[in-house]
Amino acid sequence: MAGMIRKEISDEVKQAEHFAILVDETKDIAKKEQISIVVRYLHDRELHEEFLDYTPAEGLGAESLLQKIKETLAKCKIDHNTCVGQCYGVAAVMSGCTNGVQKIFRRDVSQAVYIHCYAHRLNLVLVDCEQYKVISEFFVTIQSLCTIFSLRWWCIRNF
Repeated sequence: MAGMIRKEISDEVKQAEHFAILVDETKDIAKKEQISIVVRYLHDRELHEEFLDYTPAEGLGAESLLQKIKETLAKCKIDHNTCVGQCYGVAAVMSGCTNGVQKIFRRDVSQAVYIHCYAHRLNLVLVDCEQYKVISEFFVTIQSLCTIFSLRWWCIRNF
């Protein structure tokens, strides 16, 4: 099924002619570094953001990570040369302006503009805020309200 979904995404990216990548790295429960790769593209006048793969990082250097990104795109039959944007977090290995993945990738694909992913910073702030009881309680309350309204909306639509 994953192959079928990737093929559909690949076909849509090819029709779009251009795409952007979003890549994040994180450790799994076994403390092994993993990278997730997402593509953004325009299809039928709508912006799509689709998950492609979650794969172990064989190395933590920029060259190794970029190779893994290119392999994933190739496996999905997406030409990395049609990439017009790249988005990574704050890690120097990804965003570094001298030897980071974004810089090395731009040597190959000059139109692939790098944009920092600010969602990473937001996540770091939220994780840091958990130590403060009042802020933590605020986010729990917001999450509870979202759940209540989501359930109410679901009930209205389905009954």
